[in-house]
Amino acid sequence: INAEYMGKGSRAGRWASDKEKPGCILKDNDIDRHLFVGSERRAILLRQLGEDCNFLAANAVMDYSFLIGIHYREKCNAEPFHNSHNQGPAQHTLDGGGMASFGGEGHVSDGGEMYYMGIIDVLQEYSVRKRGETIIRGVQFGRETISSVPPTFYARRFFQFIASLVV
Repeated sequence: INAEYMGKGSRAGRWASDKEKPGCILKDNDIDRHLFVGSERRAILLRQLGEDCNFLAANAVMDYSFLIGIHYREKCNAEPFHNSHNQGPAQHTLDGGGMASFGGEGHVSDGGEMYYMGIIDVLQEYSVRKRGETIIRGVQFGRETISSVPPTFYARRFFQFIASLVV
């Protein structure tokens, strides 16, 4: 994996310091690129992400993250990845367990990137402590930018943020 990102959709305090950046997992404010997966795979990915967000919100879970690992073919001098475009039920097994980049209109891509991604840190319930954090940090930074928000708001913001990255 050549680059790692962890996004939540919140902005307050969500960047890696310049000292941390070499070799660390970058955060929301550090993400300055898109994931090029093509329209068909984007639809599949976002449908599943939406179902996952609804499930987590219904179970009062928040503060989870979307971990993205990117492998750059050219940095490893490897052969191009072959994108199978299989539309069968086992989408997670495509492209060797990842999702190969896919060029679309206005995007140049030859499958030279491989994306590995998933939701992590799903154990935080919206507890009394987290409700207090919402109030305090919301006053300090603005409710729209903090991590500790009610699960339905968190899920909607999380989904919109990830959807904005995937093209």
